[in-house]
Amino acid sequence: MTQIPITVRGDVDERAVRQLERCAQAGDAIAGVLCADGHVGYSQPIGGALAYPDPRGSAPHVG
Repeated sequence: MTQIPITVRGDVDERAVRQLERCAQAGDAIAGVLCADGHVGYSQPIGGALAYPDPRGSAPHVG
């Protein structure tokens, strides 16, 4: 499993970082970011974003 670069801005809950990493590994994400307001969400952390090579993205991670 390839690690993708994930940028974390601010002091966020480590559980949110792990959640974003799991989301990235579940698809074909190429990069991720977790903003300063990031916190654990249902599927993907709130304040997190993933970049995909396909411009349509990933439906479970939109909201």
